Amino acid sequence: MEIHDFQDHVAVDADRVRRAVIAAAGEQNPAISISIVDNATIHALNRQHLGHDRATDVISFDYSSDSFACAEPDTSIDDVDGEVIASAEQAVIVADDLGRDPFSELLLYIIHGVLHIKGFDDRSEDEKKRMRAREKEVCRKLGMEDPWLE
Repeated sequence: MEIHDFQDHVAVDADRVRRAVIAAAGEQNPAISISIVDNATIHALNRQHLGHDRATDVISFDYSSDSFACAEPDTSIDDVDGEVIASAEQAVIVADDLGRDPFSELLLYIIHGVLHIKGFDDRSEDEKKRMRAREKEVCRKLGMEDPWLE
């Protein structure tokens, strides 16, 4: 696991990020790269790779999928199965609006991105319910408050 912090909006506790990734991935040593960035960076990546001209909270890339297949079988890009890029700046904005801790909000984005890499989706209502339930489970395991309190 790699963790890269390219922002100055939130103090990042790399050990807590590691624990969140492990809990979400369901494995002790997931081959996932985490990059924590600002809104300008995630906006540019969102536009370049997904065609969305706006900042967002998190983007994930599953390099183990067929769309990223490498020439050698059973090999992922740079030995990383996936990459999560999360915006700390967006976490600060949302956390302020909701009265939450910005780092916990950022961890939620990272957990969400890892779950996408692990096959969860949120396009349909049923998929969204399944993903939200797993997010709640991971947050509870990490001692975080329930992010989806109604």
